[in-house]
Amino acid sequence: MKFILSIFSFLFIVCLLSGCAANPTPLVNSPADVQPTQPPAAATIPAPSATPEPVTLDNICSHTGETAALQGILRLPEAVTCSVGLAPNWCSARLYDPYTDKSIRVDLYVSDSPETTPDRMAALPKPYAYSNLKVGTDDGGLVGHGSLVSLSGKIAAARSGGMNDVACKLSDVQKVMALPQLIPVGMEVQKAKLVDAVAGGLVAASARGKGLERIDLTVKSQVDYNLEVSIQAGTIFEALSGEIQNMVVRQGSLVVLRPQAEVTIEVEVACANMQKKEPGRSDAFKVGLFLAGEDLLKLLALPEFQFVPIRLRQFAVWTITDNPARDYYVGVSTTRGISEGPSAEEFAQMKDLFARAGIDTGEYNAFK
Repeated sequence: MKFILSIFSFLFIVCLLSGCAANPTPLVNSPADVQPTQPPAAATIPAPSATPEPVTLDNICSHTGETAALQGILRLPEAVTCSVGLAPNWCSARLYDPYTDKSIRVDLYVSDSPETTPDRMAALPKPYAYSNLKVGTDDGGLVGHGSLVSLSGKIAAARSGGMNDVACKLSDVQKVMALPQLIPVGMEVQKAKLVDAVAGGLVAASARGKGLERIDLTVKSQVDYNLEVSIQAGTIFEALSGEIQNMVVRQGSLVVLRPQAEVTIEVEVACANMQKKEPGRSDAFKVGLFLAGEDLLKLLALPEFQFVPIRLRQFAVWTITDNPARDYYVGVSTTRGISEGPSAEEFAQMKDLFARAGIDTGEYNAFK
């Protein structure tokens, strides 16, 4: 028995030494068992979209069929085209871009009522004057000839109406907005007011008479950069002849000058010396170094003043510049071609204008 036990003990020891026991599961896989880790896929970054080309009067006709918003100076041309029998009818005006020195025909819808409605113009009388262009804005305001505006409509093919007109038009105008200023596109400009530009030697300026309502202003750059010159309402043009009335700008405007360039524009004015002669084309003017007085600036700043008929507008200016008594006004031609002073109705209308402009009517002989 001891012999048998000895044999079993011997075999057990041999088994241990020879590794006949079951192999334990390895804690770490062998290199053959390890699967390589795939790196995460790189995120796809979309390419930036191209910036759309801004639409200006230099390229607008290549965008026919598209809608666009254009900024510029609204103008009533001497010849207006209007539709007949449509619903609604439209009439043509012009939008002038001073940065490109180009203009485009714009077809504005005509209001069904005698007054303006948002984004539509009032019907024009026959004959019409610049003051008859009245266009309602999207926010319920009013713009007219010479106003800075933005118009949104559809670009359509059209024949050029003149040397500076582009060969397309803006039709189906759906939105009209008044602008406090224009923003140059594609060019850098320095800005200055006409009075300051003349005083500082940035420009040379002169003007020629054109009756009671307008002058031709010529401005020549004296600098080597683009210059935007604003002509403020209230700017005084002094007649070189002591027999001719001075003129006051009643509606602001602007002109853009390339380096050393010269530009002539028409400016809306009123006469400022009642007893002197009305200026003609042979009468020359220089730019005064000071603006009009406080009350006249208030009157000119009244939005509805630009839509007032010429007689009432001129009488209102003379009331401030000359302060005549009621019976001492110089006559202005009526629609009947007769030169007369203000009527009782016109005196009442002037008093209302002064009150709305915040002018003390008690300071003026016409209302005493």
